[in-house]
Amino acid sequence: MVDNNWINIILSRGLRLTGVFLTLTLLAGCVFLDYIPWLQPEEVTQEIEETASDTVLRLAFAGDTMGAGKVAPILEEQGYMYPFEEARPYFEESDLAMVNLETAMSDRGDAEDKAYAFRTHPDFVKGLDWAGIDLVSVANNHSLDYGVVAFLDTLDELQQHEIGYVGGGVNAEEAYREQTYEVNGQTVAFLGFSRVLPDVSWYAREDQPGLASGYQEERIYQGIRQASASADLTVVYIHWGNEMELEASDDQRRIAHQMVEEGADVVIGAHPHVLQELEWHQGKLIAYSLGNFVFTMSHEDIGRQTAILQLEIDAEGGQKATVSPFRIRHGAVWEAKGEEREEILRRLQTISTTGEWQDHVFYPR
Repeated sequence: MVDNNWINIILSRGLRLTGVFLTLTLLAGCVFLDYIPWLQPEEVTQEIEETASDTVLRLAFAGDTMGAGKVAPILEEQGYMYPFEEARPYFEESDLAMVNLETAMSDRGDAEDKAYAFRTHPDFVKGLDWAGIDLVSVANNHSLDYGVVAFLDTLDELQQHEIGYVGGGVNAEEAYREQTYEVNGQTVAFLGFSRVLPDVSWYAREDQPGLASGYQEERIYQGIRQASASADLTVVYIHWGNEMELEASDDQRRIAHQMVEEGADVVIGAHPHVLQELEWHQGKLIAYSLGNFVFTMSHEDIGRQTAILQLEIDAEGGQKATVSPFRIRHGAVWEAKGEEREEILRRLQTISTTGEWQDHVFYPR
């Protein structure tokens, strides 16, 4: 007959051994799982999201920029860096920054017979350079306000400070040609056109300095097709629309959509002197008007509201737009804060409805 005490001891030790074995098995399993990334879905998801959101390019854009009119005496007193003091960090942190240069930069030439003729001191280019502006569009209705001689001075000043330009040139070939940059392994092409020109004499021709006309739509589309064929990203900066209109016209929308369908990845507009809506079309950003930037004082408060638009492009070509509101005051642009900032964003959010807003960031749907 077996002693019951021995049975109890054997069972007790067996259970303890089984427990130890199970514990070791579980521990080994945990260690094993640590070395198999595909068995950890939460970490993999986070890694994919971080990779997908990696920014390959950051571009910055602002609107109509000049140092003439009421701005001129302020800049003479304060210096040519002054108007960009609070804007500079936004341009500097971007890979490329661009504005619409709506003036001649020269001390020569005679004013055209028009209501407003703008000519800015040549030293204004030093402010653009200091601010971190990499290129400008000269395709607008003021670049030739003081004739060809002042326009050529403008191009010379830009070249001397290594600031690129599109939308104008010493002849048609240069005016309609894209400006190309290699950034972070990406080829970025920029084009400029104007659908607001005082006279056909402002058109660049084979042997005549001037601007890239945007009135001939097929020429715009041809330029986009040519540029996009060899570029990873194609940007069109276009002067168009109606002054002080708060939203783009149907004609602007039609042309903007066609530009995207022809190969433009970004369309930036100017001329209305107010901020107009942002739109996503086929996942590409259209900013119909960025309004005034460093500019002579507007008679209407809404014309003194502006913004810097920063566009981020990820490795898959996805885009998101960040809007940083500014206020034009005393010949310069200053960051809008508090209720003023919220007012600018509320208006843009109300009229920009093709994407999703998260505070001041606009995402495509």
